[in-house]
Amino acid sequence: MPPQDAAWLGMERPTNRMVVTAVLVLDGAPDDDALLRVLGERLVAPHPAFRRIPVRRHGWSPLLHWRSDEHFDLAAHLTRVPVESPVEVVLDQVVADLMARPLDRTRPPWQMHLVTDRDGGAALVVRVHHCVGDGSALVQVLLALTDPVDRGGPDPEPAPRPGPRTTLRGLRQAIALVTALVRVPLTAPEPRHHLRGRLGTRKVVARGAGVPLAVVRRGAGTVNDAVLAAVTTGLRRQLVAGGDAPVDLRALVPVDLRPRGAVVGPALGNRFGLVFVDLPAAEPDPAQRVAALRQGDWRGRVRSEAVATFAGLTVLGALPVATQALAVRMLGARASAVVTNVRGPGTPVDLAGRRVEGITFFVPQTGAVAVGISVLSYAGTVTVGVCADAGRLPDPAPLARWIEDDLAGRSAPA
Repeated sequence: MPPQDAAWLGMERPTNRMVVTAVLVLDGAPDDDALLRVLGERLVAPHPAFRRIPVRRHGWSPLLHWRSDEHFDLAAHLTRVPVESPVEVVLDQVVADLMARPLDRTRPPWQMHLVTDRDGGAALVVRVHHCVGDGSALVQVLLALTDPVDRGGPDPEPAPRPGPRTTLRGLRQAIALVTALVRVPLTAPEPRHHLRGRLGTRKVVARGAGVPLAVVRRGAGTVNDAVLAAVTTGLRRQLVAGGDAPVDLRALVPVDLRPRGAVVGPALGNRFGLVFVDLPAAEPDPAQRVAALRQGDWRGRVRSEAVATFAGLTVLGALPVATQALAVRMLGARASAVVTNVRGPGTPVDLAGRRVEGITFFVPQTGAVAVGISVLSYAGTVTVGVCADAGRLPDPAPLARWIEDDLAGRSAPA
């Protein structure tokens, strides 16, 4: 197993499971046989990690490798969860309960739960350990399970061609990489506020109602700009609601290091770095918050810092567990939230004959980071998902709503 993938196993704690969770709301429960056939043909067959178990070569060694599960049973990775109340009413609680549970380490590290009610409501909760792949890889995997309802959507953007590389450019990149490697451990810890502190094992989640992508695009700047501005506004309001004075915060933002439009290979894996983004939550003027984000010095170090943290994760995966724990604490002390933005399919899709009505996903946090904020666009709608430590943020629904309100341009002053 590549060390950058193994690092995510070493970073797992009972207070923060390193598991990516996706929730697909369906227009009805798919037939078990049809769903298992799709999973077998499009998930397990092309991607070996979904039928392998991560194991250590030696008890004393941090190095891991993939071992084929001789007793692999696809049906054992699909669990039906019947609920008495409508799925939409209890789904967040079901997801939160699942997020607190570890995946079975004696089996390939993934599980799906089909949640159904008596009236035909259904949702598929997909849990995949981060060691299998990062968010971009797993989104591509999930989309490979689906079929387009309407093929009239835009063609995918071509991957940019790399320009010529010169020795001088390489020297500049090397200097930037070394600078980023030094900067990360020297970054000051986050200020004290109610979202930081000792974490527990219980999680809570909230899914937003969704915002039309066209509304988000009408705002100034890119969708990423709008997302960061909305997250800043939402976290500022959360600080005030929790009795804290608004202070500037820092977010950990994953940056995909693959070329745009690149197709993830059968091995999946992690190919991303983390960037510390300064969120000007102390600024009371929304326009000034947007301006500060656009002018932030983090923009000039996105690539170098992402490459540096990716290199750090690669080294981390080959180090003893005690060293990994120290690095996790250091990383987690320097951010208040993990924030990620992923583009999903532009047109509706079906899964095993059932329409996918909505998609939300939740990212794992690390160390003492208590809040994860995920934004995903699907079929013209942008949806916010918030997962949090129950002791730090007992009710994440207002935060999800405040972020979506800002995305839609209907945010109240904070």
